[in-house]
Amino acid sequence: MGIEEVYNKISISNSEFVAHTQAAFDFLNTALNWAGIGVWLFYFVSGYIIFSAQDAFYKDNPVGFLKNRIVRIYPTMWLCLTISIIVIYFSGQNNLYNLYNNDASLFNYGIKEIIYSYSIVGGFLSSTSWSPLPQGFTTTVEVQFYLIAFSLFILAGRIPQKTQLIFFIAGLLCLISYLLIELTGTQYRFFGAFRFSPLFVLGASIFLENKNKNRGVWNKLILASALILSIHLILSTEGSSGYEGFSLVEDRTNSAISCMIFIGAFYWLTNISVQGKLKTADRILGELTYPMYLIQIPMLALALGHFEDDGLMGWVLLFLFCIALSAIINLGFERRFYSLRQHIRGKPL
Repeated sequence: MGIEEVYNKISISNSEFVAHTQAAFDFLNTALNWAGIGVWLFYFVSGYIIFSAQDAFYKDNPVGFLKNRIVRIYPTMWLCLTISIIVIYFSGQNNLYNLYNNDASLFNYGIKEIIYSYSIVGGFLSSTSWSPLPQGFTTTVEVQFYLIAFSLFILAGRIPQKTQLIFFIAGLLCLISYLLIELTGTQYRFFGAFRFSPLFVLGASIFLENKNKNRGVWNKLILASALILSIHLILSTEGSSGYEGFSLVEDRTNSAISCMIFIGAFYWLTNISVQGKLKTADRILGELTYPMYLIQIPMLALALGHFEDDGLMGWVLLFLFCIALSAIINLGFERRFYSLRQHIRGKPL
């Protein structure tokens, strides 16, 4: 089984949908914080995918890596963010007020916030940048790490004999940044990529560990350190963001155990097969995941404004509607960029 197959099968399970809708549907009372798990695992797997993609497609073309990520991320985000603004505006600004503490509304969403959210990378500069689309903050963090990875790939390309040392130093600096943020209480001032750096570094370290040429004591040290700090991150966070202090309460402990089980299985699988070829079904499911993730909140706002069924049937219908809309976005919009992405990549998946 290839890494992409593992990633897409995990992604399409879409635990975030359960978390994003459980406040509106009373029957979704889960002991585990599924939103946190989904975001944490996404960042972890992303660290692996970033370095895997660089090794497979962009060793001599770091600019191509950044171009491909921009083409993949930005158009769909712009479309879904615009849809979200329109839907929430016409469905009533207060629809999600009580569910998300005013995160998913248009209050305090001015010109500055519009610029920040549409730029994506600057989304962490204002607490209300993602008012119409709260889950957009995860994309801000992701794009910030793309920029960090892009810089590393350029440097590694210029000094290929020092690639392992460059990645080791970068990983160490990321983990030190996380520690400084936690120890000084400045996690909100610097909210963004470094807040979740242990997860990205852990994923990247697992990929490097699985590459024979990169086996070594230094990478093992980074991998072990990133694993320890990832556990700390999960046990010190309530939900997918927000420092709450280190705690062994049931929700956080269960989340940490679940994440570590997945990471262990992931390491075992990728150690067997570092790269695999995507099957058609896996590719389709993977392509649907991104628009599905983004479109959930605006469709929830639409549902709350026009329907009163907060039971299982209403939730299932909302889920199916989001899947259908994601397919429409993918077929009618995202596929217009496929040939460009293929050209930039230079190889088929």
